Amino acid sequence: LLQRQPDYATARVKLADALRLLDRHEEALAQWQQLLQQRPGNPILLERYANTLRDLGRETEARDAYLEALRGFRAKSDRNRVQRLLSK
Repeated sequence: LLQRQPDYATARVKLADALRLLDRHEEALAQWQQLLQQRPGNPILLERYANTLRDLGRETEARDAYLEALRGFRAKSDRNRVQRLLSK
């Protein structure tokens, strides 16, 4: 599907999530990066990107992505969730 429709974000998100669950973090990271090129500043994508960076032990980059996601979230519950992730 992504070969025919590379901008199909829903499919790419599902692929990135599946790759992360399979501990294929580098491949998942590449998918998140591509999604963020399509939708820069999207806080949901940034949070998931940051989670994958953290899985890879890239704490500084993860923190930066979490902070960027935090700026994009409007709902208090979303901001609180990201703040908890930042405090880990």
